[in-house]
Amino acid sequence: MELESRMPTASVPAAPSIHIGGNNFGAIQQGGQNNSQSVTINAQLNSKIEELLNRIDGATDLTALQKLKASTDLRYVQELTALDASEENQEEARSKLNDITSILSISADLVSLGIPTIQIIRAFFGL
Repeated sequence: MELESRMPTASVPAAPSIHIGGNNFGAIQQGGQNNSQSVTINAQLNSKIEELLNRIDGATDLTALQKLKASTDLRYVQELTALDASEENQEEARSKLNDITSILSISADLVSLGIPTIQIIRAFFGL
């Protein structure tokens, strides 16, 4: 009996936890041994979108409403980049990008700096 009480018992594995000490720009996988996962990270695309959002926010020749519309639509398109490339999502992106382009065309600074970013986003969606 004494020998049995000294034998090691089956241990319970520790609960998995993940600590990220900064920004996370990709997927996180947590699981067992030999798991695999494919992830596409669009960090450069997201950084271009963030850059354009900052330029829209700082634009002096747009009204507050125009800034709100353009930045809201651009954030919406940014969310669409994370979804499957379905025809529905492409059409939604096309519509929002057309709206953004018409607002950007009001500002000379945004036309020269923003339209190349819009073209990059269009290419991402195959538009």
